[in-house]
Amino acid sequence: MTYPSIRRRRQRRRRTIVVLAFVAVGVFAAYAITRVQSEEVQRREYLDVAADVVSAEDSAATRFTSLIVGLEDLRRTTMVTTLEDLETEVSDLAEQLTTVDEPDGELLKAHFFLEIAATRWRSGMANTRQGMLRLSESSLDDVGIALVTQGLTDLRVGDSAYAGFLGEITGVDTSLQGGPFPRVRFIPEEDAELFQAEEVARRLFLTPGLGTTTNVAVNDISLTPAPLGEEDGLPVVPTGMGLDVAIAISNEGNTDVDGVPVRLVLVSSGGDRFENERLVGELRPGEATSLTFEDLPVGPGTIYEITARIEGVDDDPLDDIATFTFLMDEES
Repeated sequence: MTYPSIRRRRQRRRRTIVVLAFVAVGVFAAYAITRVQSEEVQRREYLDVAADVVSAEDSAATRFTSLIVGLEDLRRTTMVTTLEDLETEVSDLAEQLTTVDEPDGELLKAHFFLEIAATRWRSGMANTRQGMLRLSESSLDDVGIALVTQGLTDLRVGDSAYAGFLGEITGVDTSLQGGPFPRVRFIPEEDAELFQAEEVARRLFLTPGLGTTTNVAVNDISLTPAPLGEEDGLPVVPTGMGLDVAIAISNEGNTDVDGVPVRLVLVSSGGDRFENERLVGELRPGEATSLTFEDLPVGPGTIYEITARIEGVDDDPLDDIATFTFLMDEES
């Protein structure tokens, strides 16, 4: 005989089991949905980063290709600046790719291909830049040839790895990233013969504007205090205020200079002579600076000639010297 209280307890137990089962199913379903949504968010975030990196790499590849194909049309400063910018850009892109979370599933292998591509493009651009700069100074530089050879090889490996990336994402929906990923090639097949180290060296040698030119120029001589008038055609400088001289210097060449000596010579009409020397700090092509020589030994009523001269090796001596003749005013 079953008592009513026992039956009620069994019925409650069965209801509890059923409720727990429904709850478990609901929790599992919610977990599964959340997991799918999380994976989809991660997948989208990865593709967004990859799309940004690839777009920038495509732009860099286009600029590099244009540089090599149109090498004869460039000036050295443009070539150097472009190569430096490209090296920095592809290096930053490779670093950016290492910060993204690795995707799961079908995108994992694609990610590995893209990492290899970005890494090889980075090393390829660094070696190519260093080698081309050496070859622009000497087309027979063996180290330069080796660097360009290695650099262009790395760029080709990067191109191949990226092709593997494209193969792995075939069929992946990239509509949210603006459509299919572009085909990126730093070494174009149609101009492959131009992307050989020996050919690059030959073209650098045959293009005068790509060789190194060292030319530091004296642009101006200015006095403090400045002349207030003229006497017999000579500028007259006030007496009793001391005399400082500023020499304006510019880098008119196409290569960096550093530590270039500039000599100032002050000669009086009475035969007195004063000399001093300053060093120009680092100057990139097109940059200018000023060197100041303070408290020059001058006296009233005397004519002086200042000569400023670039000392050392220079490819254009015509702008290496400047003179300024003046008269110190009589004391009042």
